[in-house]
Amino acid sequence: MASVVEVQSAADLAAALRPPHALIGLRCVAADERLDLARTLQLARAVPPQRTLICLAEVGSPAECASLFGTCDAIVVADIISAADDVAAAIKALLGP
Repeated sequence: MASVVEVQSAADLAAALRPPHALIGLRCVAADERLDLARTLQLARAVPPQRTLICLAEVGSPAECASLFGTCDAIVVADIISAADDVAAAIKALLGP
């Protein structure tokens, strides 16, 4: 079983990178509790490419999802999927063309 270490700051990231096999979970949210995309991308740039990176803050749109492609290995999209009338279409919109 893998462990996910939640990261909210650069200091958290330094500690999270110490265990060599822990997955890194970025939870960067703004005051309104929505994804802080800029801070997520900033912290993500400091994660070595061989580490698995998860965006733990809920992604709110296909545009945010697209911004994280190639940076994060996994994202949380529960609200988008649960609110969709057509789940397959919602997933397709998140994955892009």
